[in-house]
Amino acid sequence: IMIARAINRPLTQAVAIANAIATGNLNNHIEVTSNNEIGQFQSALNALQLQMRERLADDKRITEEINVVTQAASQGDFAKRINLENKTGTFKILGDSINQVLEVNQLAIKDLMRVFSAMAQGDLTQTITNPYSGELAQLKQDANTTVQRLTTVTEEINVVTHAASQGDFSKRILLENKTGTFKTLGKSINQVLEFNQLAITDLTRVFAAVAQGDLTQVITNQ
Repeated sequence: IMIARAINRPLTQAVAIANAIATGNLNNHIEVTSNNEIGQFQSALNALQLQMRERLADDKRITEEINVVTQAASQGDFAKRINLENKTGTFKILGDSINQVLEVNQLAIKDLMRVFSAMAQGDLTQTITNPYSGELAQLKQDANTTVQRLTTVTEEINVVTHAASQGDFSKRILLENKTGTFKTLGKSINQVLEFNQLAITDLTRVFAAVAQGDLTQVITNQ
């Protein structure tokens, strides 16, 4: 009976501890009572519990690190990165993937800031050339299209206004393929040019008639 108790008691304790570990309790006191198979089982439980405690601590630390980085990104700060040193396996792959996402988004934001900052200063020479995919690619295309259309409209306005400054009011902004603000701006400039051209035509007609001694000509356009 005593021999049976000597065998069953540590075995029962070991099984109870194993069940406790399985439920998440990693603070069990495991006393190795012998060098036999039961003692080896107790030692294995000790090692397992220690490894799981260390792994849990690592998991918590990595989770906190990810939370810091993602929280910063949600506030518009894409400069933070997951430290990949001392990380292996799934956590290294996850950290590397998060870092890649942050790097792409940071680069895209810097590209957009550069282009729109230049536009705000009247510089239409800046475009986005870095390769992107998905919605970032669409954003790149929209930004570059905006710069291109502004450049086209600006060049047309320069040609028309320069001609007008030289007395030529016959040129117009081409309204085809223009929409929204660009089309409204073009129509407004064209209306001003048409008004001035009509006024100059009327004045030329009247003064030419006066020069010929004809005083019957008057301006009737409103």
